[in-house]
Amino acid sequence: MVNPFDSSAVLAIDSLVGKWPEFDRTVEFVVGNDLIQGSVAASIFWWYWVRTGTEATVRLTRERLITTLFASIVAIIAGRSLAVALPFRIRPRWEPTLGYIIPSEPDPNVFVNWSSFPSDHAILFAALATGFCFISVRVGVLVFLYYLLVGAFPLVFLGYHYPTDIIAGSTIGILIALVTNLRAVRQALSVPVLKWERTSPSSFFVALFLLTFQIASTFAGLRDAGLALSRFMRRII
Repeated sequence: MVNPFDSSAVLAIDSLVGKWPEFDRTVEFVVGNDLIQGSVAASIFWWYWVRTGTEATVRLTRERLITTLFASIVAIIAGRSLAVALPFRIRPRWEPTLGYIIPSEPDPNVFVNWSSFPSDHAILFAALATGFCFISVRVGVLVFLYYLLVGAFPLVFLGYHYPTDIIAGSTIGILIALVTNLRAVRQALSVPVLKWERTSPSSFFVALFLLTFQIASTFAGLRDAGLALSRFMRRII
């Protein structure tokens, strides 16, 4: 049973579907475009990583970036783990009591077997935005607002998530980033990583590139690999 808040919000947004076909197609494009989604956060990460300044400022900035990177990894793992562990919640587009109008798209059944609660995208982007707040509050807030516009709204509009999925996911992401940025946690995470950068820059930057590439693609590659592995394990067990 869908709670009144979610049903009223979802149906209000769903009432916009079909009124402006070009808008529908634009929203679908935005959701599936990595350049608009994760690439923005990945670009901000690299902007601050190579930014010059005093030795102390550069070190602190990189410590913050490392903890933000860890937060994003924990966020995506937490999102998928919670979605699997918690009771299954059907996505709005397939909830029969809502009568949701699904916008036309190439694969209308994508994520049909994935629980909607909580939103792993919201967890990821909230963790990233909160992490950036520790470097620049203005940038962090702008990142959060940007992802509400191009991330959260389209997911509700297309019927992939309820508003409470987004709210819960955002709360979890914020908490993860706050914990990883505690001074003791930050230093425990960043000291060995910065040592790795000094002693083996080649392997370090290859790993950093691959991890930020996962952010740019919203960890789609890892999520798909995990899904394929779980299917394989179910077949052999």
